[in-house]
Amino acid sequence: MFARGPTLRLNPTVFRCDHWDFEEALARRDLEAGASIYQGPFLDQFTLPGAPEFEDWMEGERARLAQRYFQVVITLAERADERGEHRAAAEWWWTLTGHDPLSSIAAAGLITALASTGDTGAALAFAKSHAELISRELGVAVDERVSKLVHHLTHSHPANVVLVTEPQITRLLVDPAASDLFSSAAGQLQHPSGGESQRAGNRQATETPPPSGEMFESMVETAVDLIYTTDLQGRFTYTNAAGEKLLQLPRGEIIGRPFVDFVRSDFRHPLTDLYMRQVTQGIPVTYFEFPVTSPAGVAQWIGQHVQLVLRDGKTVGILAIGRDVTLRKQLERSLHRGDLHDRATRLLTAPVFRILVEHRVADAVRTGRGFLLIFVTVELQAAVAGTSVELSEKMIAAAAAGVVAAFRRSDIIARVEPQKFAIAAIGAGRGQHEVVHDRITKSVAAEIQRSGLQVGPALHISAAFFDPQMPSSVDALFSVGSPASER
Repeated sequence: MFARGPTLRLNPTVFRCDHWDFEEALARRDLEAGASIYQGPFLDQFTLPGAPEFEDWMEGERARLAQRYFQVVITLAERADERGEHRAAAEWWWTLTGHDPLSSIAAAGLITALASTGDTGAALAFAKSHAELISRELGVAVDERVSKLVHHLTHSHPANVVLVTEPQITRLLVDPAASDLFSSAAGQLQHPSGGESQRAGNRQATETPPPSGEMFESMVETAVDLIYTTDLQGRFTYTNAAGEKLLQLPRGEIIGRPFVDFVRSDFRHPLTDLYMRQVTQGIPVTYFEFPVTSPAGVAQWIGQHVQLVLRDGKTVGILAIGRDVTLRKQLERSLHRGDLHDRATRLLTAPVFRILVEHRVADAVRTGRGFLLIFVTVELQAAVAGTSVELSEKMIAAAAAGVVAAFRRSDIIARVEPQKFAIAAIGAGRGQHEVVHDRITKSVAAEIQRSGLQVGPALHISAAFFDPQMPSSVDALFSVGSPASER
């Protein structure tokens, strides 16, 4: 070690660190070496109680390094695919799914690569296992990009399947009338690179005509994803309606401002560094996840693809498509802490359930479709079970199994307290409280009988309906549940 002023540093000539080696490999553009050096999250499992500033720094550094690794592997996979080395590309995508099993980008890349090798069976088998993992770990449906790939594979002859990966989607979501940058990007769409033309030559001769400029404008403006362009200084030149909603500002107050103004301060430097390298090195497409903060202080995580926009062969700006990945980041944090599932019942825990309900509330407001929030409390358990802990646990397990059996797999079910379960029933309507009450009661009674218990606990069931036309806060939603039998 050596001291420089008040700072104590490790001497790099004596001591080596994989963190340094990883950064140095990427600085000299040796991506394969960088990929082999990265072995997992920065300071994984390390904590320093009572030091919140250090914890914040460590979390930011961990996310930054993970993002760099994620981008490195994507680049290696895409380069292998461009060379026609589809099996090598599949191996890189497979590596990425090991790094982030919940990533739909990694899953879609692997499915595409496997299909490109002609191994459609393996592609579909992985797609199925990925969907099961997402359902089991997160309790949600698989991402749309994966489901679309599966649809293509299962409904088209393998020789004629058109597999769409995220960079190609980026090229399609371009409005030639939106701005000069969009016009340049539209030119790239009309005159794709040789590699893309070669892939297009394998498609059927008759294709759907490209959308008109008017249709492009509608697609971009009404897209759920954030779509925007900037100049080479990083200043907004366009954003769609989703950008206004995300940043909680009218378009006129966004255009002309640097996009980093809305990025959380600890991510501004790595994000700027990434896009400077993308422009100077001519990297066609990059992907990065970072937190965006609105003027009101609301933070959301965005997973963003950025593509260079070219005019006469020169880079004139960037085109970005961002998707809200806040839910996945929150669930990943819970998974990292080990509190995603209740150990006894394998149901989701209370913190995870709240995260999912908050996401469901936002989705309900966007789509206009409400949902039913139900609470099931196991009552009189101690009086029935006496002093037997084993019998009490058996009752809880039977009640949990009965609750699960009463709902669909798409519903969100959690154990929020030792004797309380909660359900977000996505398809249930406002007037279905009594139906739900009867269904839960009968299902739990059947499980109690099946488990061999002579007598079971009483159930108290309450419910509240979230109406997107008269939205309430999540706290209010949790507190206003009333007995379903009285509704």
